Order: sequence, then structure tokens, then C-alpha cells
Amino acid sequence: MKYKEIYSKLLSMTMNVYAPLAMLFPSQLNKYEELYEVDLRSESRNANNFGQGLQRQRHRESGLKKLMTIGLLKRLESSVYSFRLSLEKLIDVNQKTLDTINKFLAGDKKAKINAETNTYVIEYLDDDDEDFTLTKTSSGKQIDIDLNDLDVITWKEYIENDIRLLREIYTEMKRVTSDADRKLNELKSIIDDKIAHPLNQNNKKILIFSAFADTADYLYDELSHYMFERYGLYTAKIAGGNNNKSNVGGSNDTDRLLTLFSPLSKQRDLTF
Repeated sequence: MKYKEIYSKLLSMTMNVYAPLAMLFPSQLNKYEELYEVDLRSESRNANNFGQGLQRQRHRESGLKKLMTIGLLKRLESSVYSFRLSLEKLIDVNQKTLDTINKFLAGDKKAKINAETNTYVIEYLDDDDEDFTLTKTSSGKQIDIDLNDLDVITWKEYIENDIRLLREIYTEMKRVTSDADRKLNELKSIIDDKIAHPLNQNNKKILIFSAFADTADYLYDELSHYMFERYGLYTAKIAGGNNNKSNVGGSNDTDRLLTLFSPLSKQRDLTF
């Protein structure tokens, strides 16, 4: 499946699993506005509808769909592994909501959907209206949404369609093993060339940065064995939350790993 096809499928998704209030019957709007003191009719681009962010009520605003799609594509650009994890989570969220809807339609009239009111703002990056992010500035109330108040038939159709599209993409992504991962193989080729033709004599050090922690995990798992078996070189992954890894042995303390990587600048002879 090519990148453009993935983009097209993601863009055709409704992402309505994140917008249950958008499926309220018009006659029920006042009930939820009065009960939870939230503005469900606001057309402000910074509307605070429990994380719906850029959504105009009663319609799935293109802004949130675009944001979610861009987020998924950034994960794909980072690594196939990272993208697969995101797809798995999205499928799970949609499937759990669909299960609740099906229980309701089967006769469980007490079924509810829980949501939270949050305040979000748009942040544009580098004065570029095409590049933006959504930042949660505060959390709000829990909302219990009675499925009797929603157009669950239409909502179910939206969610089933999204699950179908997600599974189609996921099936294709599962076929991309590490051996078939062209981006990973290209990275290995760059590493091989760097070691064969160092910028300065005998310099075999390599730094790789990733914005996504799971991509860092993927690269460590794939490269640590490769580097040791091919070149006898050790690998370390430095991440937040005490999630460092290394195959050098001993403590994975950040200062120790940085010192082993750069012994001269970190004065290893004085520290260890």
C-alpha cells in the first residue's frame, strides 16, 4: 500500500468515535447544556467540547480530522512500527465503543458513553497555517452520555466504516517486517557507509534522534544486535522515565551511558 493510498484512506475516516456529542439528537442539546454547563452550539474554532477541539457541533469539523490524520502520518513517517501501534490503539478504541453500541441495541438501555470536557487551543507552528497542533490547557467534567439521546444507528455506521479502513491499513502494515522495512534498511546502509568512511579517523560514533519513544524502542531492538554482530559496537537508548537500555552491561544510568559514549568530554578517567 503506497503512502498516498494510506493518506486517502485516513482522510476518508470520520474519527467520530471521539465525537459522541456530535451525534446528539437536536431535542437533547438543552439537556446536556443545562446538566453540564457546556456550550454545545459554539462555532468557535477553540470550542471546548470534551476534547473535540476543532469541532463545530452537529458536524464533524474537518480541523480535528485533519489533525488526527496528520498525527497518524507523522507516526508513519517516524517508523512503520510506531504507526502500527497507533493503528492498534485506534482500532481498540473504535471496537470498544462499537461493542457498547451493540449492547445498547441488543437491549441494554443503561449503556452509557463517558467523556470529559477539556479546554483546547490551536497553536500554529512557524506562522504556517498548514502546520498546527492542539494543546489541552485544562481538564473539565466527566460527561455520562445516555445512548438513548444519540443517533446510535448513524454513529455505528461511522465507527464500523472507520474500523474497516483501519483494519485494511493495519493488515498491509503487518506485512512490513523489519527485513522489508526500507527505511530501516536505508538507515543501516547510512551507518555502514559512515563506519567505512568516517569523517575523522576511527570515529564510529552514531547518534540517532526520534520524537517518538516507541520508534526509539524499535530502532534499539533492531540496531543493537546488528551493530554488535557486524562491528562489535555497543548500543544504548536514552529516554525519559527511566527507560534507558543498553547492551554494554552494568548500570543504565544516563550519566554513565553518556560518559561511555563520550569519555573525553565527560572526563571518564575522573568519574569512573
